[in-house]
Amino acid sequence: MRKIELSLFALLIMLLLVPVHSVLAVSASSPLYTHFVYMLGHANYFHWAVNAVSILCLIPLYTARRMTIAYTASVLLSFIPSSRIPHPESIPIVGASVIVCFFV
Repeated sequence: MRKIELSLFALLIMLLLVPVHSVLAVSASSPLYTHFVYMLGHANYFHWAVNAVSILCLIPLYTARRMTIAYTASVLLSFIPSSRIPHPESIPIVGASVIVCFFV
């Protein structure tokens, strides 16, 4: 498959997961599996749309190596609690924005 087809497929999966975003959200007190899947869920359809446009604009930058590094970095970053937020464990994080920021 070409990069555009894979990207569109991934965006479709993410769109279908918007209603269950609370199951995929990650925070300091969340289950371990959420650290590996939180970037597939989105808080709402607008959040998904912004990430979708960004992902489609960045397609020329995608390589298997870069995607692996971006995914690994997003998983590792999810384990770092934010010290600036009074109760970081109560604010869940969800969405592919961290991967988009990696490519930007």
